[in-house]
Amino acid sequence: MNIHIGNIIKEVFESSGIKPSVFCNQINTGRRNLYSVFNRKGISTELLFKISIVLKHDFFAYYQKALNKKESSVEKKEVSKVVVSFEMDGTDSNLMESIGKLRKISKAIKE
Repeated sequence: MNIHIGNIIKEVFESSGIKPSVFCNQINTGRRNLYSVFNRKGISTELLFKISIVLKHDFFAYYQKALNKKESSVEKKEVSKVVVSFEMDGTDSNLMESIGKLRKISKAIKE
């Protein structure tokens, strides 16, 4: 997951027009800590919740989107698993026939 929540908070904060001193009061932190938040890749859910309320922006949605994307890719991988079984009698013709069937199955999966 490649979310730098501090950068996102900084962008939303700067576009909000809220003065830093007012914002700091509303989230119960000092100005120095505010700029520290902007540099953090992750912050506590409690602080993120406060910031979301003050800035009227759902910062948790970024994590939800990343989670949904990850779950979606996991589902696709599970769907693409196929188990194929062949009985071999040791003859070349049987082997070539089995290889041909595997190629058809592989092509069908890719489509």
